Amino acid sequence: PFVESALVLTRMAEQERRRRAFQAIHQAMAGSLDVRKVFDGIVEAVRPIFGFDIFGVELMNPSGRTSERIVEVGGEGQLPRVRNIDDFSVAPKLLSGQPVLVHDTQSELDAKRPGDRLLLEAGIRSFVLLPLVFPLSNVEHSTGVIYLAKRQSWWFDPIDVDTLRSLADPITLAIHHH
Repeated sequence: PFVESALVLTRMAEQERRRRAFQAIHQAMAGSLDVRKVFDGIVEAVRPIFGFDIFGVELMNPSGRTSERIVEVGGEGQLPRVRNIDDFSVAPKLLSGQPVLVHDTQSELDAKRPGDRLLLEAGIRSFVLLPLVFPLSNVEHSTGVIYLAKRQSWWFDPIDVDTLRSLADPITLAIHHH
């Protein structure tokens, strides 16, 4: 009973922390329609939740074969701004609209693929990719992606994917307005 109570209290504290972060996200969105200002506010609100090293958003070009980074925090320009989607082994899953969770890049990625090799060389050891579909777009497939990356293996889990999914709408809305 003691351990169960401690686990319940821990879960409740985590839920409260995430609730406060989402309130901060909505405040950041209400303060500006400038995507960079909104993104900066979102980053500060979610950094304590995810503990990421890199957080960013990319948009796909109309062909869906390349993506371009529009905002990023923590990457220090280690990866190119425009990337060929087909260079990454996770592309089929992402393009099908599914989130991608990689626990250990060294064992799950293919170093022979140019995109995967870039991630490995940048020291990224785990990441989450969440496809975005923008409102009022005439496409039903992913038109962008939110990503979190960490230079430590096994950092993210399925709960992080679900939490990031709940952030997708406000981030997508801010980008759409921009």
